[in-house]
Amino acid sequence: MFSISLKADSLSKIYGTGIIGRRRCIFRKVSFEVRPGETFGLMGPSGEGKSTLGRVIAGLEKPTEGTVYYNGSPLSGMKKSDMQPFAAKSR
Repeated sequence: MFSISLKADSLSKIYGTGIIGRRRCIFRKVSFEVRPGETFGLMGPSGEGKSTLGRVIAGLEKPTEGTVYYNGSPLSGMKKSDMQPFAAKSR
């Protein structure tokens, strides 16, 4: 059985408030799993949210909805010391 080292669960990123300002949906309900030793590639046209998704996965931006897990733990709840191994592997 394979263990999952990185998992994105229903990630969405929306900029703007939507009350008076404009809301811009960058991506909606993105989910995937990457097992140890696997490589993940993402392709698409310019301006479709690939870099934003990368920033969310790396923990540089927070998703509007959904959770990113590293070795079974949500990134949003990790302590700074727990993030160091993740940050080193994402370089």
